Amino acid sequence: MTHVAATIGIPHATLYTVRAGRTRLITRRNSDAILGYRDPCTVTPIGLARRLRALARLSYRAADIAAAVGCSRASIDQLRAGYLGRKPPSHAADVVAFYESVTRLSTGPQSTRVRNYAERQGWAPPAAWDDDTIDDPTATPHGIRHTQSRTRAGIDEVLDLLDAGTSPLNIAERLGVRPASIARRLRRHGHHHLAHRFETI
Repeated sequence: MTHVAATIGIPHATLYTVRAGRTRLITRRNSDAILGYRDPCTVTPIGLARRLRALARLSYRAADIAAAVGCSRASIDQLRAGYLGRKPPSHAADVVAFYESVTRLSTGPQSTRVRNYAERQGWAPPAAWDDDTIDDPTATPHGIRHTQSRTRAGIDEVLDLLDAGTSPLNIAERLGVRPASIARRLRRHGHHHLAHRFETI
């Protein structure tokens, strides 16, 4: 219960008395905080990925989110890319809390590159998801049309990963393709100097 109280930002004693039924009155703020809390055990990995992708549509960089929730950027990158485990990570509740707090704002920290990348990927913004179904693997976002070129989007992901310092070998493993295939795609889009890095693995 201590972790829950810290997560939603109310005193432990307040949460304890509410849970024990020892109070008849509660402030609106505390009521909203308690009712808005989502147990991380009920948060699905795909729900976390959707939230992180939605944050990208609001211009939030992986580094911004990692700093806010107290985890590594690599962890955020992996979740957002869809590398999901069987259960949510330990910082799942913090990701959800951050998502719910910032989606009340109109924009993020104005990283145009992140927002453009998210749009090319076809990632849904927060408004496209219902809070009740975002963790449902069978749910689909509202009003999203997938019109981007998959090849172009794949190249953009490679470029972003290279900029982030990811090695060519790790990029190939993450995308599940051979380095030579990435090299060919890069050359088709004019990135000959980068293609060479994948050809020498």
